[in-house]
Amino acid sequence: MLVCSSAIAATINYSDGFEGPTVNPFWNGVQGSATLTNARAHTGLQSILVGGSSLLIHSVGENGFGQVGVYIYDDLNLDGPGYSKGLLAGNLQVYAAERQVNYLAAGAELNAVTDVPRTIGWHQFLITALPSGGNIQIDGTVVNFWTTATAFSSVYLFQQNPMSATYFDDFAMVATPEPGTIALVMVGLCGAFVTRRN
Repeated sequence: MLVCSSAIAATINYSDGFEGPTVNPFWNGVQGSATLTNARAHTGLQSILVGGSSLLIHSVGENGFGQVGVYIYDDLNLDGPGYSKGLLAGNLQVYAAERQVNYLAAGAELNAVTDVPRTIGWHQFLITALPSGGNIQIDGTVVNFWTTATAFSSVYLFQQNPMSATYFDDFAMVATPEPGTIALVMVGLCGAFVTRRN
């Protein structure tokens, strides 16, 4: 008798205060410049400085739901050409951009300039994406929300301007692969097991 039971999705629960001697291997992609520094920190002694047009990337590997957040230091640079910096999870993003005096948030159903004014200092960017919907928050204020399922398979801390750099600190992520993905994996595994036994 063969019984194929469902698996519990492996939840990714990760935080990074960027306090180590090197960039944590959790960040499985770095495009451009990303350097640990003690020049500025939200908490602890260090942060990570992402310079030029660069990305710090974690690929989840499959679509999932969850929450991702980071603190970003805004120097209030308004004039750089093509300038933007922020947090991206799938197609959801919260960021600062050139010539914008307020922050921007792109959700599942709306891309908008928020009512939150940019100020110099540390700000928390938080994206929540669940099967029932989600939201984007800046410093605890909801600036964008939606009611449809929107999963993500990768997370980016990004900085786009060859003439500047951005500090990021206190990153945190909790993500679980979406049920459909797990079901397909289990069907495939069970099918492979049955085929092998025959």
